[in-house]
Amino acid sequence: MMPWLNDGMSTLDDSGSSPPSADCGFLSDLIPNRDRGRFLRAAVLLFLAFSSVGCLLLTKTFIEEYRARHSWPVARGEIVSCTEKTGEGMRRKPLYWMECEVRFEVPVDQCVTGMTAAEIREPYPCHGTIRSPSTTAQGTTFGWTNPQFLLTPKRILHNPNGPEVKLAEEPVWLAYDLPNVLMMSCWMIVCLVFLAMIQWRIKVIEQLTSNA
Repeated sequence: MMPWLNDGMSTLDDSGSSPPSADCGFLSDLIPNRDRGRFLRAAVLLFLAFSSVGCLLLTKTFIEEYRARHSWPVARGEIVSCTEKTGEGMRRKPLYWMECEVRFEVPVDQCVTGMTAAEIREPYPCHGTIRSPSTTAQGTTFGWTNPQFLLTPKRILHNPNGPEVKLAEEPVWLAYDLPNVLMMSCWMIVCLVFLAMIQWRIKVIEQLTSNA
């Protein structure tokens, strides 16, 4: 075989070893060199570290909610009143939530919420407070101000060792704060995909540098 043909074949092999789009497109414009890639990789890893803390907190809250709803005793009860509360969140953003006073059928000597009726013979002598998840949207009542909701008898979950009480029929998306769980999961997936793309681009740059 002629020498010039061997050289041509080796040239084709070298050029085919890297992806055709290795040096064109959005990713190559975003990461033109190894230093930029390492910087972006460090930034994404930092975001992932902070996001992981948030995920752990959400997971802890989810597990605690699950355990409470599957282990706390249930009693018949009703809602006394509901009011909208406001407070201050991160970066001084206003937060809003609903707070409802409930009463339920538990003997006074077993009521650990710290609030009992003045008349012991009342059908629901034990009182407690239920709070909805907080939101930045004012006027979001989660249906807790609906007259039908307020007048319907309730099943009340109550902690036998503390003052916490919950609505047994609370919607799953509200009880487990599913919107925040889904949002955090999507954010983590996006960060992991972006990290994989950065890693791939750094390897491509290293291949092109070694072949040059």
